[in-house]
Amino acid sequence: SLVPTTDLLDELWQDRTRRRAIRLGQWTHAHDVPVGEDIIYSFHDVPYPPKMDNILAPHKFTIQYLISLPRLENIQHLPVGRHLQLQGRKVSLTGGYPVKYCGDLTAIQQAQVAHWIYDNFEEARETVVQWLGCAPFAHALSIVLACNKRSILEADPSYPRDGTTDAQEEFILEAAWATLLEQTGRSTDVTHTDVDLECLSAFEQRLFEKSARSGSAGNFQWGLDAGNHQDSWDPYAGFPSHWNHEDRNEGDPDYDENE
Repeated sequence: SLVPTTDLLDELWQDRTRRRAIRLGQWTHAHDVPVGEDIIYSFHDVPYPPKMDNILAPHKFTIQYLISLPRLENIQHLPVGRHLQLQGRKVSLTGGYPVKYCGDLTAIQQAQVAHWIYDNFEEARETVVQWLGCAPFAHALSIVLACNKRSILEADPSYPRDGTTDAQEEFILEAAWATLLEQTGRSTDVTHTDVDLECLSAFEQRLFEKSARSGSAGNFQWGLDAGNHQDSWDPYAGFPSHWNHEDRNEGDPDYDENE
């Protein structure tokens, strides 16, 4: 909805009276906006597109087998199995083989893959810590990469154009795994900073900072004379601890015991 420019205000820095007269509408704080691994581990909230099923469904047997935690010698026909063997990886305390590679897939794409695995394998719902960030997940990510980059991988001079379908698929999966290892950390959501989110965070600190610098206006003053905020929202709940400088006391000139 449109907001009249006459209703727009700044942070009312050090303006205790006007802050007390304003009730705030509820929004999601910048520090509560999920980013990176937060998105992946909240995969239930990230729906996957229909094409995800088209990409991964043909590989359901292999992914399910990896979820069952087979012995490494039994998965040496897979790139992930050879990688684990080469790295000397052992089962972690949570019960899975950790593989922290994701290629250039974004956090959203990784969450979609995780959501697909969770929806398609009943045993996966009880063993998330054993496959998320582990071998089954990494293998599934490499399959998605193989689909996304197939035309590039097929252009490789080593691609067996005259080989069998099985030989071609084996090459694509191996090349996709190499891409998974080489391009981890190159996704757009890793290499780019969300400037809007950074600005919102800086603005929110100006709104809610409690410090000698912000004075009495910074001492939880928003809406005290106006009533509850939208839906009884507490805008101060869970804010970062560094916003409270703990440098105001009863000896400060602007201290008011009735704040």
